Formats: sequence, structure tokens, C-alpha cells
Amino acid sequence: MGNPVPLLFLEVYTPAIWQWETFTDIMRHLKKFQFNGLILHQQTLLALLAKPSPRCPPATVEHLLLARSNALHYLQNVARYCEENHIQLWLQGEATPDCHDLHRKFPEFFLSQDPQNDAAFLNLFFGETLPEILSHLPTVRGLRLSLTTPSVHQTEWESALQRLYQGLRLRGCQLVLRDYQDKAWPRQQLKMALDVLPNDVRASVKATELDYRPGFANNPTLTRLSGSRKWVEFDLWGIEYGWTLLP
Repeated sequence: MGNPVPLLFLEVYTPAIWQWETFTDIMRHLKKFQFNGLILHQQTLLALLAKPSPRCPPATVEHLLLARSNALHYLQNVARYCEENHIQLWLQGEATPDCHDLHRKFPEFFLSQDPQNDAAFLNLFFGETLPEILSHLPTVRGLRLSLTTPSVHQTEWESALQRLYQGLRLRGCQLVLRDYQDKAWPRQQLKMALDVLPNDVRASVKATELDYRPGFANNPTLTRLSGSRKWVEFDLWGIEYGWTLLP
């Protein structure tokens, strides 16, 4: 048996990715340095691609649907190009993006601070919205999500995560969770999420415990995630942003 080919991904986090010339230039670099995967990272990507709720006001929904349609059409072309060049395509965003467009698309969940609204939205977003997005992008290989400290009860959080996993696996997509958006201390969200999910869910962990800091202090999470395969992120340069290596 031959040795498995290691994954060598390039993560791209820039609004310029929506320009075709930028994308084709990135593809030239992928080929030159023999990458076999591309991660498109936008904080509001999932909010942009989400299908609006039927309760979205008619005066608002036309613009939101047009923006979604254009973004999906563009990503379908990106996915086709990646497939033809044998490059895995992954998407990355926040697990629960908090942005104006998302509030406009799902107004019924953001009219009050009722915790039941938060749980209902999370269940819908994980269980229906994200799988629906991927149904339009069948060659996307996986979804990498930055976790956030949930505002719902732990049981509701776990239930939503399980629905997310099931929906993605039915689409043939892998799931990778990362802990960057977890603001609580001690930072437990990644471990708690992985504990209730099958072990084919990957854990993406920074070599530094908090933020982007030089020195690469040991992150204790690396040794607390037994049974889970891990992607270890090393920021090679920069304080707030830098080059990132994803083994």
C-alpha cells in the first residue's frame, strides 16, 4: 500500500477573493507550490450564502436573494475550477455569524433577547441552513467553523451540533471545528463540542492558547483532545494576522 498524500492547504482570507483575477492568481500559486487544497475564509460567508427565511419582508428579500445567488454562482465556478485542477475546496466561516444581513434574513429570531429564540435559530442554522448551502456546492469537501461561546443551554448546543454533523455527512462533507472565537475562560467549547460528536470531526487548534502571539506557548488543548485528529495552526508571522501553516 502507498503512503497517503498529506494535505497541504492554503487558507485565503481576503475580500479580493470575489474577484476572478485574484482567484486565478491564487490558483497559479497553488500549482507552483504543489498545494492540494484551498480554504476560502470569510467571516460573513455563511450569512451571505444563507437562504432567507419565509418571514423576511418582501421589500428586503429581493436584494438578499440576488446577493446570495451571485455569490453561489461565483463559488460554483470556483468549485468547478478546483475540481478540474484536483484541488480540494473548503469553506470557512463563523459557526454563528452575528451580522446585519443575518438579522435581516431571519428577523423572527432577533426581535427580542429571549433565549428560546437563540436556541431556535441555532437549530435552524445548523440543521437546515448550512446543509442547504452545501447542496448547491456538491464538490466542497468540508466546512471549517470557528466556534463561539454559545448563549444557549449546553443541551441545546449539543443537539444543534449533532444536527449539523448529520446534515454535513449526508452531503459527504467533513467538519472541522476551531476554538478561536471562544471567549470564555477556561476555554472549553472545542472539547465540549468534540465530546458529543463522532471522532471523524477534526479539531483545529492554535499553537498559542490565546490570540496571535509570538513564542508559540504550548496550548494544553493539544493534549486534551484524545481520540480526535487535529489540525495544528502555526502563525508564522504577525501579531494580529500572519501567515498560517495548516499541516
